[in-house]
Amino acid sequence: STPKPSSAASDVYKRQGMSPLNLLLASLNALQTSEGQFEMLLDALYLSILELTPPALLPNGHQGIEWDRTVGQCVPALPDFRINWRDDTKRVVIIFSDEGAQSYLTPQIGSDDLRLMYGGIEDLSVHIFTPEHLRRGGPNPWSDLTHSGSWHELSRDQEAMFDELMGVIEEEVCGQDE
Repeated sequence: STPKPSSAASDVYKRQGMSPLNLLLASLNALQTSEGQFEMLLDALYLSILELTPPALLPNGHQGIEWDRTVGQCVPALPDFRINWRDDTKRVVIIFSDEGAQSYLTPQIGSDDLRLMYGGIEDLSVHIFTPEHLRRGGPNPWSDLTHSGSWHELSRDQEAMFDELMGVIEEEVCGQDE
């Protein structure tokens, strides 16, 4: 996992690569929160599925993407930000945010771009945890960005959040054999 420098509230970091569930849980438990500023989570979602998307379904101008000058960067660097998805597995993306869906890439990524990309990816599920007021609000409502997954309410109750996350993992990982 890559530690996030405390001074970089406007960067995207790939915290954990593909790993066994116990290592993922330990990584989540070790996360340190900071006062966010620009949460580039539409961009993180885009980057996480970029390698899975057929070229014909990529948004126009995707070859020349770069970060808006008002925000930080990402670790690893933008050209190297890839998820090592295995061919023989279900792909599950889980986003937690207390901010509206935002993009700081140029050109910007929107819900329509992501939904188009989803259409070309087999075995993809996107689950999103946000407060209720962000479920349908803004130009890119979070509830519109789920895919074969669902929207979940983000709360400050750690036990409830853990149970909800375990429910998603149970549904996505253990439910495949049914």
